[in-house]
Amino acid sequence: MTSPAPRDLAAGSTLAAAGSLNAQRAGRRWRLARTLCVALLLLSASSVQGASRDEYTVKAVMVLNIAKFTSWPEPAGNDGLQICVFGDDEVQRGFQQIAGQEAGAGREVHISKLNNPGETSACHIVFYGGKDRRDLSRVMTATVDEAILTIGEMKGFTRYGGIFNMVRKDSKVQLDLNVRNARRSGLTISSRLQKLCNIVGDRD
Repeated sequence: MTSPAPRDLAAGSTLAAAGSLNAQRAGRRWRLARTLCVALLLLSASSVQGASRDEYTVKAVMVLNIAKFTSWPEPAGNDGLQICVFGDDEVQRGFQQIAGQEAGAGREVHISKLNNPGETSACHIVFYGGKDRRDLSRVMTATVDEAILTIGEMKGFTRYGGIFNMVRKDSKVQLDLNVRNARRSGLTISSRLQKLCNIVGDRD
């Protein structure tokens, strides 16, 4: 068998190096694009009029942007987008910062306090900021198989039937998404948003 000429070996090495460099550049471009997309998803809390940059203002803005990447089986219509919030005063204050904002397709955001976790029929979105698993169970029972986007911040939230869960990782908030729960509720989550999430549970 004839051994490759040194010139051929050099050319092969150059091509391999070029391929590796292109792969590295593509990887950097993807990470940059992902970072930019996440930044666009989260936005800046300063974009909300009068918003203080606290945890629940940021989470409220995240919910607002998640809504823009979610399709309901029936449009919200002229009544706007109703976000029902279960949680203490700190949670409620944070979400009031996005009241009146636009959630896409001309839908105005309305915020209401969810006093009874079992009464969710008027909600398009339920944010669960509580700590009691009994209340969580009541929310899940009320929203199961309904076209209601459920978002929480409790460990194991998606295992209980929730769709999105905000998980703190160091100083950042990671979005867990259970696609099967979303599909079960008749909701469609944009593939662009799915790429930014940590997919949990089965897709099918």
